[in-house]
Amino acid sequence: MRCGRIGVPQAVEKQRIAGEPGECQAINTPDSNAKVTGWLVAIAVAAFLLRVYGISSLPYNYDEPHNVEIISSIDFSEFDFPLRSFQHPPLSVYLLKSGTLVFGENNFGFRFMNALVGALSVLLIFVLARRGFDDEKAGLLAALLLATNRFHIGWSRLINQEVLYLALVIVTLAVFWRAWRRGAGWPLVGVAAALAVLAKELAVLLIPALGIFLLTSAKGRAVLRRKEVWASLAIVAVVAVALLTYALRHPARDEMNLGVNLYRLQSIGISVEPLEFFFAPSTTHDAPLVDAWTYPSMFWPTGVILLAGVVASIRRWKDDFTRLMLIVFGFYFLCFTVVGTDMSRVPFHQGEFWWVDVALIPAVVLTAGALIELKDHAAVGRKLFWAVPVYLAANSVFFVAVTRNGPVLRLLGVTYADVVDRLAFLF
Repeated sequence: MRCGRIGVPQAVEKQRIAGEPGECQAINTPDSNAKVTGWLVAIAVAAFLLRVYGISSLPYNYDEPHNVEIISSIDFSEFDFPLRSFQHPPLSVYLLKSGTLVFGENNFGFRFMNALVGALSVLLIFVLARRGFDDEKAGLLAALLLATNRFHIGWSRLINQEVLYLALVIVTLAVFWRAWRRGAGWPLVGVAAALAVLAKELAVLLIPALGIFLLTSAKGRAVLRRKEVWASLAIVAVVAVALLTYALRHPARDEMNLGVNLYRLQSIGISVEPLEFFFAPSTTHDAPLVDAWTYPSMFWPTGVILLAGVVASIRRWKDDFTRLMLIVFGFYFLCFTVVGTDMSRVPFHQGEFWWVDVALIPAVVLTAGALIELKDHAAVGRKLFWAVPVYLAANSVFFVAVTRNGPVLRLLGVTYADVVDRLAFLF
């Protein structure tokens, strides 16, 4: 089922939303609904299996033991509630704590909830893309793109805040789009964004990005005059100020890391980290290849596909949803192109490639829309439409199969280092 939103002129889109004569009528049948649901469930289950595989034997990276210590310190009976995770806000450690209540304080228990949230994120991005493009195929393709993304798979298997943070960013964007379409529900946007900030403070960058989107149209500028929107902003501001107050009172590096973050804000220059997020990280976080599992990144052909999808979407700038995704992508990408941590490397200073990871979400959504449009316009496009999912599935299965200390490698009698030595070009 498709309701012709991708590439539809803005005037037609306004007519369709308003329900005027001539609007596009999507026909939902039991068979089509069942087929979409079946595919979505299959993608979500595959996403979970890819993320949960090997988490009990995967070694820790640098950050994980710090978070394990904080999670273990949570004691509900003694009212011992830490107000942070390792260098970040506290929401993630409480989510991860719930996994240990079921499975115990072991690698599987500490990591299970992140794997689950990573899989659920596939459902969330389906909702975002389907609502934005009014196209269930675009939703399914976005779900597949996220389910098979190496970066997202890898970080879903670690004890950190990143995957919860990205999930709540998706929720915020979906709620924002719903409020934009309906003209109501703005306080829910504030609640979703505040939760994202409680997962990771960089979620505050969503606020100026969404503000820029609102400023790009007469409708958006009118929305900015509504009290509900400012109430939504106030919710986020209260949470952000509370976190800032805590950081000021606890300036240690293992707390909220305020001193380092302020230094980062002052390190203005040019950074290639956003590009490296989509291609190949060159920092010590991902070198040598034998340690690449510690801070996983996506394989460069996937990055090329995603960036091509973003570029191809620029011509649909007048479409509200496309413009929203482009602005969120561009804001995070440009922000971390000029902000870094080490000004001794001039003009290209060092940061951490995953800072820009929110850009992954709009990139996935835009690429899904671009592939759907490509499929409908050329024979070569139809071939690419089917070739991309096949590549994505194979790439993700390979990445998971070579999990360090994982069952497949033990069964084959080889090590992760052996695979890297023989197949370095696949990393």
